[in-house]
Amino acid sequence: MTMRDKEEKQKLKKEEEDTHKKTRINSCEVKRNG
Repeated sequence: MTMRDKEEKQKLKKEEEDTHKKTRINSCEVKRNG
């Protein structure tokens, strides 16, 4: 695996984690507001 592949993979992983965090935060806010 080249360095570039590694970086791409890490970026994807980070973006996925950010999405998960946002989703969790949103559902928490929905619970509070709902």
